[in-house]
Amino acid sequence: MKPLSLFLLVSCQAFLHLSSFSQANSIPFATDGNSRPLYLKKEYAMEGSPFYPADPCFANIQMKNGKRYENIKLRFYLPDEQLIYQDSEGVDMITTVPIERITFICCTGITGSLIFQSGFPPVDGHSDKTFYQVLDTGRTKLLKGYQVTYRDNTAYGSASPTRTYEQTETLYAFNPVLGIRKLTKNKEAVLQFLPDKKKEVENFITTHHLTCKHEEDLVKVFAWYNTIAGKS
Repeated sequence: MKPLSLFLLVSCQAFLHLSSFSQANSIPFATDGNSRPLYLKKEYAMEGSPFYPADPCFANIQMKNGKRYENIKLRFYLPDEQLIYQDSEGVDMITTVPIERITFICCTGITGSLIFQSGFPPVDGHSDKTFYQVLDTGRTKLLKGYQVTYRDNTAYGSASPTRTYEQTETLYAFNPVLGIRKLTKNKEAVLQFLPDKKKEVENFITTHHLTCKHEEDLVKVFAWYNTIAGKS
């Protein structure tokens, strides 16, 4: 296992090096008129991060019109639910065109790839332009939404405030028939969202000793459910 892990690490580092070189020389996405600059106020110190991932991460993009771009450095600016990419000079730019799917690859501190998708029905103040991480890609999807809140505090004797960001995560379930719903981490909520196979799902949960109180348990349940959904 260790040699494999080392191979993956070296491969990822090599990819980042080559991608950085490619992006520094040409970014087709940037030259296609798909963005405008991001302007952030600088009158406060910052703790935590309003971005996810915290550092720009290479990603592949699929547009609403089917056009694709590869190896673009992206991250989300959570306060305004904006997708940000870095141009060849490291300037943060706001994407201004409809994007359907994003696959993050080789992100710092994150194992594996991350898939994000938009186009889901509005819920909890989010719009159909909101991106969710897709934890299971079947017809019935397990989604994760990222939010951020902040508080400002000015220490005694300080000339400027400190803005502290705190990120939270919320799980949702989506089905073309049932729509999108917030999903609580417990067995009852899962069974309520999967009523057509309630008995089978409950047996699966029991057999595999799942509590459904952890994200990993829910991923297993939804992945298995999607293999039997639609079967009599």
